[in-house]
Formats: sequence, structure tokens, C-alpha cells
Amino acid sequence: MNSPAEAIVQVWEAWPVDGEASPELDSVMRAAIEQFPECSMLWTMLGELVENVDLGSWSDSLEVEECFKKALTLNPKCARAACDLGYWLDIVDRLEEARGYLELSLDLAPSGDALAGWLRVMAQLGKADEAAERARRDFAAVFEEPEVQHQIIENAEHLWHD
Repeated sequence: MNSPAEAIVQVWEAWPVDGEASPELDSVMRAAIEQFPECSMLWTMLGELVENVDLGSWSDSLEVEECFKKALTLNPKCARAACDLGYWLDIVDRLEEARGYLELSLDLAPSGDALAGWLRVMAQLGKADEAAERARRDFAAVFEEPEVQHQIIENAEHLWHD
């Protein structure tokens, strides 16, 4: 690997289509981080990798959070890391923190993932109406995308079953 971009491509190519991480991917990922420790995208990808390997142990959950925070320290404008951290904090039931990171992601680069996650968190905080109004006002283009509508419906269904 001669550059962070090349390392990102190698990790991306090793990432299985079905989303399950292999030990080989873990070693490629960690080697890339060792070689390019200042690359925020590699830290974001490592967080995603650890998140998908094992959600059961406390040490893994700390590593997930640390990876996304490291990515944001290296690049405070990394919307993907902010969105991923927001989703992770929602998973571990730290809703106010999740809200903040998802809002940061929306402020940096509005996306369907960030909007759907933010709407879910806001609903869990009892602020669904306020969130829907802001989504329509501030993120109309993103809010109207069919994929976002599908994510919103899925998130709403999870709220009824969680």
C-alpha cells in the first residue's frame, strides 16, 4: 500500500458482499491503519468492521466508538463517521449523544442514512413530530427519496417492536 487511497481500495475490495467480516479482512484493515494512522476513512471503516464482527462484548463496543471518534478527530467534517457513530450510540441506547452525531452528519452532508437514523432517534426521544417537520423543511430533497422513505418506514416498524 503506497497511499491511504490505495489502502482504502484494498480494504474495500476485501470487504465481503454479504457484510460478514473475515479474519483476513481484519488483518488487512489493521495493517492499513498501522501504515496510515492519520487517515480518517480507514478509522471509519475499522469502526464499521468491528461493529459488524461482534456486538456482544463491551471491549468491542468501546473500540467501535473509539474508531469513529478517532475518525472525527482526524477529520471533523467526516459525515460518514458522524452518521456511523450516531447509529452506534442508538444501538447502545445513548440517544441524546446519537442525536448530536446524526445532526452533525446531516449538517455536514445530508444523506438518507443520517436522516432515517435521526428520525428514529428523535421518535425514541418523543420528538417525532418536531423531527418530521424539520425533515420536511430542511431536508426536503433527501426526505422525498424513495430509499429514505423505505428506511423511515422500517425504522418506524422497529420502534413499535423494540
